[in-house]
Amino acid sequence: MTAKIIYIITRSDIGGAQNHVISLLEYFNSKYDLVLVSGGEGPLLESARAIGVSCYTISSIDSFNFAQAIVSLRKVLIKEKPDLVHTHSSLASLYGRLAARLGKFPVVYTVHGWHFANLRNNVRTVFQIFIERLLKSITRHWIVVSKYDYDLGVSYNLVDAKSLSYIPNGVADIGFSSIANDVSSNNLNLVFIGRASEQKNCIGAIDVLEKTDTNVTLAIYTSGDDADKVLSRVKSSPIVNRCKVIVDDLNAGAKVVRYDLMLVTSRYEGMPLSVLEGLRAALPIISTDVCGMNELVTPQNGFLLEQDAPQAMADKINLLNRDRSLLLEMGQASRQLYESKYTDHLMCTKTEKVYQEILAWCVPIEGDS
Repeated sequence: MTAKIIYIITRSDIGGAQNHVISLLEYFNSKYDLVLVSGGEGPLLESARAIGVSCYTISSIDSFNFAQAIVSLRKVLIKEKPDLVHTHSSLASLYGRLAARLGKFPVVYTVHGWHFANLRNNVRTVFQIFIERLLKSITRHWIVVSKYDYDLGVSYNLVDAKSLSYIPNGVADIGFSSIANDVSSNNLNLVFIGRASEQKNCIGAIDVLEKTDTNVTLAIYTSGDDADKVLSRVKSSPIVNRCKVIVDDLNAGAKVVRYDLMLVTSRYEGMPLSVLEGLRAALPIISTDVCGMNELVTPQNGFLLEQDAPQAMADKINLLNRDRSLLLEMGQASRQLYESKYTDHLMCTKTEKVYQEILAWCVPIEGDS
């Protein structure tokens, strides 16, 4: 009998965790019976339905309605009787693990960045670490997508090291196997991909552009409720003619190949898929030096710089603007890094080994009716 896996995620909108899940769904759709549960409608559910995956929406997952979320999830689990539950994102991992525990279903939690890691509020940090430690005993296996998160989970005693796997994010190679970036153009075209949020710091990218050479342009692919603030900031800037903002483009990742250089101004990160898309497209990366970014950006393929240092970032952009041979060399190094570590095939095959180990010795226990 084909094993059944239920994936639970907080939201179905545009984001790295959502893209990660759709990669898993596409890879495992022919191997397992798959079900997806999300806190609401959006592009992820649309993509899942398009490939025949059964979907549920439970709005309370995307809220702090603890009781309703857990009760609703438990009903779905009892109905579907999965052999394995795989949770993603912070709220979904909380509710999903508790609901799976009540139904006696084994659960895997993929950590897309520990949600307490960059809180400035010490009380909230302590509380969230406390919650993770409480959930430790009911989590069958953890997957972390960056070495930074691996080390953090072990150092804070949030995981059982014997049941912890480091599986880097990966993205599909969509026809970029041979890339020859055009470095002869007069302009240097930057690309930024990220939600309009405090984390991604879109405004910081505009601050950087204002300090670059006048032939440098920037395309910002963004989404979210605060996208209008980004548009307003650009319109009020002297670089308005050098910066364009594209909102809610589901194909942004495939379009980065049109650009010369990727800019990342995030205040914290796990392992962002947008940067993997930049590596795939052979782009050098200029990024803030936060969390796991040092796994994706090396001296060979880009520069890591302190947060809130727009002039330092602009200086590196200007350097590559004036040295196109170095730009090309770094881009080729990005592509090589992608091919060696960050393809979706590598990510999915490593995840499958986790599934197989759990399914091999875990006899499914039907939940209470």
